[in-house]
Amino acid sequence: MSVGAAATLALFEAGPSAAHVEAREFCLDVIREFYGFAYRADWHADLDSLAAGGAGNPYAPSRGGAFATLRDADGALIGTAGLHRLSWKSALSASLASRYPDADRVGMVARVYVRRARRGGGDGTRLLAAIESAAAAMGYASLYLHASSDAAATLAFWRRRGYRDFGTIDFSTHFDKPIAR
Repeated sequence: MSVGAAATLALFEAGPSAAHVEAREFCLDVIREFYGFAYRADWHADLDSLAAGGAGNPYAPSRGGAFATLRDADGALIGTAGLHRLSWKSALSASLASRYPDADRVGMVARVYVRRARRGGGDGTRLLAAIESAAAAMGYASLYLHASSDAAATLAFWRRRGYRDFGTIDFSTHFDKPIAR
């Protein structure tokens, strides 16, 4: 799908492929740059499964997931966004069970990252629109996400996109948004 004259948006199909591996590395690079975290298997298992493919990949369309990438006119990766069932994160879905009794009907937005030089130019909004469209097509009732509570620009981004803040737990601000059908 073409996005303006300067960028191309694509939703991943089944994997793994070189593009899946590249997306994993891109996400890890942004995490290191923005958050200062090194790779941790317990925090980045979704990225490992994205690159490995197979039944464990929560972003696989057959598992209720989606993963979008955005590339510039030269083909360089400039952004990513993912979607998977909230139930894929069992501890998180259990902690939110009173809010989301059916975690399989809630999509979790994850790994929305844009290169630093491109932030603020609409790329994140384009990626999010692709993920929200995929979520609606998959029949999710609502979307959930969490973001670092100390990332003011990130929190503002989510609020501008209609996500409601419903609390802070362990340095993460939690948001949700009903899916328009």
